[in-house]
Amino acid sequence: MAATKTKFGVVKTILLITILIVIVQIITVSFITSQDNFEERARRDHTKIHETDFIYDETYLPNALTKENIDNNYSNKNDHINLMTMTTEPVRCDVKHKDAKSALSRVKSEQCKNELYQTICAAQEKTLFWKNITRMCQVPAGKRPAHSIQSKMGYGPPIRILYAMVVHGRAFRQVKRLFKALYHKNHYFYIHVDSRSDYLYEELKTFVKRFDNVAVAPWRMATIWGGASLLQMLLRMMADVLRMADWKWDFFLNISAADYPVQHNEKLSAFLRSHRDENFLKPHGGKTERFVKKQGLSRIFYECDEHMWRLGDRDLPSNIDFDGGSDWICLNRKFVDYLVHSDDTLVNGMKHMYRYALLPAESFFHVVLRNSRYCTSFAKGNMRLANWKRKLGCRCQYKHIVDWCGCSPNDFKPEDLVRLQSQTINHFARKFEPIVNQEIINLLDEWLFGKPETPLIARNVYWENVYHSRHDNGSKFDMILTALQSFSRIASKEQTVNDCEFFPIWRPEQATLYMSNDTFHGVLSQQEYKVIAGRTLRETISVETFFQPIRFLEMRNRNMSEPANRLQSLAVGTSWDQKERIFRNIAGIIGPRDEPVLVHRWVHGPEFHVRIVWQDPLNVIAGMYQMKVDKTWVISFHKPKFNKPLRPGTWTVKIVFNDDITLGLTKFLVIPQSYYDGKEGVLNDVIATNNGPPAGLYASDYVVEFDREANDTSERVVEFAKNSKSIGSSLEGWIDSIMQQHWKFVGICVSSERTGVKNKCIAQLPSCSDTDWSSKSPDPKSEVKRIEPNGYLS
Repeated sequence: MAATKTKFGVVKTILLITILIVIVQIITVSFITSQDNFEERARRDHTKIHETDFIYDETYLPNALTKENIDNNYSNKNDHINLMTMTTEPVRCDVKHKDAKSALSRVKSEQCKNELYQTICAAQEKTLFWKNITRMCQVPAGKRPAHSIQSKMGYGPPIRILYAMVVHGRAFRQVKRLFKALYHKNHYFYIHVDSRSDYLYEELKTFVKRFDNVAVAPWRMATIWGGASLLQMLLRMMADVLRMADWKWDFFLNISAADYPVQHNEKLSAFLRSHRDENFLKPHGGKTERFVKKQGLSRIFYECDEHMWRLGDRDLPSNIDFDGGSDWICLNRKFVDYLVHSDDTLVNGMKHMYRYALLPAESFFHVVLRNSRYCTSFAKGNMRLANWKRKLGCRCQYKHIVDWCGCSPNDFKPEDLVRLQSQTINHFARKFEPIVNQEIINLLDEWLFGKPETPLIARNVYWENVYHSRHDNGSKFDMILTALQSFSRIASKEQTVNDCEFFPIWRPEQATLYMSNDTFHGVLSQQEYKVIAGRTLRETISVETFFQPIRFLEMRNRNMSEPANRLQSLAVGTSWDQKERIFRNIAGIIGPRDEPVLVHRWVHGPEFHVRIVWQDPLNVIAGMYQMKVDKTWVISFHKPKFNKPLRPGTWTVKIVFNDDITLGLTKFLVIPQSYYDGKEGVLNDVIATNNGPPAGLYASDYVVEFDREANDTSERVVEFAKNSKSIGSSLEGWIDSIMQQHWKFVGICVSSERTGVKNKCIAQLPSCSDTDWSSKSPDPKSEVKRIEPNGYLS
């Protein structure tokens, strides 16, 4: 018995010692492992606050989405999505890189500044990016797996394409026209509308209700050029359409409103049916080192406040093959599913890395495809023809939104038709803008779908909305609203004759640009009016009025010899687009706080010098600038830096040769402002805006100088002193008097139903549906009637 107890005690002791040893080993291994992985884990823990926007969290959504429930499964707060999830606690460190210091000195909002600090500090601590990203392509590193597109026989069932339409702006008619050209009942359309395009969003939401295979994303982002948000948006669209259980698509193809097909839809479907296992991306085709440098991939960028901030340098993962090219893609469903749902280090590591990259969509898909197990499905080409004109399109025109110089394709014109018709591999081309040139789109339509037997109604006319009272509020629309209200008052006076009185009600409902033969002809304003006939019969109607600008251009050099006769024209406007050589402010409505630009056109000839003279409404010389006219100049522009606000009224700009010879002059209107944040201004607002620059000086180093040839300066000064402090009806009278010098009332039509109207004043007005210039008249090229038996739209 004693021996048994002794034996049991020994066994117990051995067991306890064994357990102790195991515990020690576990603790030791755990400690060593934690030490080995501490840096990597810390890095990944840190990145969790940054990466939510790329590693898509679907847990709050049902397993399957449908068109009917997609709106209900996103809360309203996602309408203007902001996926930044950084901590709100301030983070600071000793910032070292000059790019980071520059960004912090320029950023305005505290939230954005805090996000920049967190990114900068994490980068300096070497905890911003992942390590140990695994390459899984079976092709040896350094060798490009991408292959040329080969001709193949089609196989399998018919292809169904998911068109991911990414749209912004106000060109609703062109979006409908593109949709009509692409549509087939077997394909699907998922549309993302930029968060800054409320009018387009609301119009499209209503438009798509009639189609089961079309949906508008209920969430929205501001996708700036070159921004990380573009990639976030595409990945989120992919996640959404994968969850649409009743959408059986095969390819995900992104497209913008500036694209247009150059081959028929049937050819694209047949082509993809022959290449259903491939993924189409256009690589850069040059040396990788040059591409990385050109794209800024070795730099850290961060997007906030609708700006891409450059923050410093970074090292790229050495075991990953980098590639890139175009951000216009066509990917098969299998690879899209991998991009959205894969949890491997390649996909998630690249999602996180491109969170801090410029132009991420131009490289992310290429890099993941080239380094993944799908690398052999990489087909070179994205079926797009871009209209690159580098001398025009690469002028650093995006410096105001990104700390980098970028390029953008130009719009196609009618002279490009033969080139577009000769495409065999490419199925789309870009860019097309009807506000710039609609004729090329008309020609393409007639080539693709056939010329109509009878001339198409409104073939050469284009309408584009610039204001809608339900969607457009805030300071951005103050000047257009000021001008529209003036149009309303002027129109009411024009129509108030004999026994007919017209009174505008509240404010305009809509405003539309009217273009004909690719030329701006005027602004259309829709508004309700109370109409009184014979002082007793009162009725309310909705009308549309047409106002046309009056141009002021005087060329005095026509009979002069060289070099004076080289000047061809002058024009002043705002928002000058160097790439397309147009003013993006098409209507030319300029306010006191705008920045006018003079555009001058020349023919080749001897080099010489001239002066540009800017003269304000009081004959004050606001600026005088010496300029050398190069012998090869065709189009150039001059943008002065004046102190704001500009003095309202009629301005004059001259180009002067040899001190006193005026070669040409033009006049433009700076409209007094009457609306502030969508509301009528009070006296303090009006004085601060309509009284001219501080101390009357347009530049701090400039003295007030008057035009010596003017003989009415004193009268102008007295009149301006009174007008600049006016509000209410006095301010309206001032605005209307100078608006009538620059705008002409052309016509009016009735846009509301007139059945049973007894008012003779209304009965004598034409119907807008029968008025050629009206936005309510027929426009077959952008109208969608029905789905035909063949699956296409008419």
